[in-house]
Amino acid sequence: QPCVGRQARRGAVSAAGIMDLLSRVDELVSEELKVVSYKWASRHFDIPSNDAKRLLFEYAEAHKGKVEVVYLLAGWTKEETPKHTMQLVPGTRLDSARGALRSVSGMHVYSLAAAAAKDVAMLYSQDYIQAAELHTQPPEKANCLRDNRHSAVRCPMVKRVQA
Repeated sequence: QPCVGRQARRGAVSAAGIMDLLSRVDELVSEELKVVSYKWASRHFDIPSNDAKRLLFEYAEAHKGKVEVVYLLAGWTKEETPKHTMQLVPGTRLDSARGALRSVSGMHVYSLAAAAAKDVAMLYSQDYIQAAELHTQPPEKANCLRDNRHSAVRCPMVKRVQA
């Protein structure tokens, strides 16, 4: 079971750890034909979400043109009254989507797949299934959704309770 009963990781994944995970991502994407999102990878490999984003970015860079990449792009529109927007953008449209914004406030690899998704639901269905499995576990069983261990956001006033 992903991220169940493991201790929270405080540091970044080592370079050797990333190399090991890159080969596992390759198996998932190219052999099992899974859509691998950064959220799914974070929970599955029990790593911080920022490390999962870095992992997917490194995989995408190493496999340019051989894998379909979807980016999460955030930024301010060029309207008279700018609005902050967040959108999922296929890698093939990333440059034009960036150009349509006044400024980019954030961007990272959202997901990888062997082929372009025909339906947007394919981008989040694995995340949904994984989250549903974690939410249906008994309350006394620790998991990454209950203790939010992979988030980069910390609040010192919140104290974790051991189950």
